[in-house]
Amino acid sequence: MTYANVQNAQIFTTMQGSGPPVLLIAGMMSDTASWAPLGPLLEQNFTLLNFDNRGAGRTQSQIQSWSIDDMVADAASVLDHYQIKRAHITGHSLGGLIGLRLAKAFPQRVGALVTLAAGTVPSEESIQYFEEMLKLCKSDMAPVEWYKRMLPAIFSANYFPSEKALNAAATAAASYQYRQSPENFQRQVKMFQSIKPLALSDIRAPVLSITGQLDRAFPPDVVKEALSTLPDITFETLDNIAHSIHWENPQKVAKSITAFLKNHPL
Repeated sequence: MTYANVQNAQIFTTMQGSGPPVLLIAGMMSDTASWAPLGPLLEQNFTLLNFDNRGAGRTQSQIQSWSIDDMVADAASVLDHYQIKRAHITGHSLGGLIGLRLAKAFPQRVGALVTLAAGTVPSEESIQYFEEMLKLCKSDMAPVEWYKRMLPAIFSANYFPSEKALNAAATAAASYQYRQSPENFQRQVKMFQSIKPLALSDIRAPVLSITGQLDRAFPPDVVKEALSTLPDITFETLDNIAHSIHWENPQKVAKSITAFLKNHPL
């Protein structure tokens, strides 16, 4: 683990595995730990570059507001830090939005791109959801209760078969050492709200879009319509799972990512 120094920030990053490089980009409220179920399955075939976005984990930003373009530049800086000229990209949710913009801004640096539960812009439902969760985060609600409210919105009901399972997950999240602060959550929400539509027709990287059938933030039909203008796009939907697809079915997601990236070597 190390830090990539960029203008106004120090980006926390890690590298593990062996093989062609894959840059992992986490979603809202998430950091390197969000890849825990998927990482061990991918690092058998790829070198994984993982990092914390601004406003999450151990990354430190000296400015109090930023745009998604700043986050795209941060992602590129991680490649620079490891002296990698070209890599595959895998991004979840917000990470997928960043990945698309990275492929557009730095086409020579992106091999293939995998987006997990992501379109091109935030959905109205996801914006409203984060606004509601931000109000609760800034209230006197206990962190464990906050996570008990948050987790069922991004996982299917099957993932928490009992109240006991949900309580255990919420307790673990609330006690996480690098849990996002309310201030950084607010900064990420402000950035999320400002994201504008992106023209896709000039993105040349092959893209695999994996969605969850039960995802309310990025429903499969909405994602398919949003990404349909990409010149080289493959769609895959996984049944009976919601937004956190790489947690609910990491084996299937890893298998799909591995096959796609091997079919599009750097």
